[in-house]
Amino acid sequence: LNQEGKLPGSLIKSYRLDRIANSRETGQTGWFIDYGKQVQNLAPATRLSSVINELSPELTSADARTRVSAEEKLKDAPSLLGSPETPADRLRRFYQTALVPESLEIEFGFRTPDGQPSLSQQEIKKRRAAEGIGNGDYEGLRRVLLKRNPELLREILSPAALTPGTPKYQKAKRIERSMMRGVQYSPKTLTDEQMLQQKKPLNIKAFHGTPSGGFSSFKNPENRLGVFFTDQKSIAQEYTRERGLWLSPGKNPQVIEASLKMSNPLEIDALGARNNNIPIPGKEWKPTVFGRVPKDSVSVEDAAQMAFEQGYDGLIVKNVKDSVYPDTKKNSTVYVVKSADQISGIGTTKDAEINLERELIKQDLKKPAQ
Repeated sequence: LNQEGKLPGSLIKSYRLDRIANSRETGQTGWFIDYGKQVQNLAPATRLSSVINELSPELTSADARTRVSAEEKLKDAPSLLGSPETPADRLRRFYQTALVPESLEIEFGFRTPDGQPSLSQQEIKKRRAAEGIGNGDYEGLRRVLLKRNPELLREILSPAALTPGTPKYQKAKRIERSMMRGVQYSPKTLTDEQMLQQKKPLNIKAFHGTPSGGFSSFKNPENRLGVFFTDQKSIAQEYTRERGLWLSPGKNPQVIEASLKMSNPLEIDALGARNNNIPIPGKEWKPTVFGRVPKDSVSVEDAAQMAFEQGYDGLIVKNVKDSVYPDTKKNSTVYVVKSADQISGIGTTKDAEINLERELIKQDLKKPAQ
């Protein structure tokens, strides 16, 4: 303010010019401040960049400039188009777009909003390697983005899209892809031969641990939970222990390697959750807090029962913590088959048959009473 307590005339004039210019270009009205103009009006010999460098030097690094400019572009571009875009809308756009390399590289700071590289190729490779993304693997970029936003992922995808019934294979230029197997993107029309190949059953090598081994075949479980397997032998080894108030060695511990056949499995990505509280499509997920599992949580066992009731012949849960030890950080894949007929290739040990059913860990995995 000047000595009279008023704004300098040049500043008021700049305000008005900014308002007129913005109204003509965007159709919006209001006071729009161009800070670059204000600096020039108040201190003609001073550049805006030098002011920022003096007052906020942390914003002058290449990474900071890229991040700030990218955020401003993502924030302002939708409003200029007259259609504000929420974070869920933005994630939906990333998910549904066949190829969005430039947008994703801007999002991850690899490029500036005008499309120019913001980092050296060597630095970009390091960052991609740290994220587990190969060069040009834009699907990988998209997967990382979705995993970082599981709540938004559940928000943008409808229950119908995530929990399809029996897969329908038909010719189409674009086939919707979800977290479930059997529905996939295809940039071109599928041939009849390709459709038949997709219908072929999965043959999966897996392991089953039991504290009561010594059998040559499985019986169909009397309950509806199915028979459980894991992709990691070390995890199966943990399930050879008796699980009660504490873990103890089994009477006849055995790890069984078998081949599983699934024609129409339900596939879920647990996103690193523990097996007693996994996120499922179409349902809001709440985290376990200080060991307290939410009352409406869904366990792997619950998901298996739901899958079988919906007509699936198996369940595949990826990226799930399935160890008997509650503090483990290791992820694995759980396989559940509905019928013993889907299990083959079992090593012969004894003639006795035993019905193996999944048991819940009574302490850490036990769900609270409803």
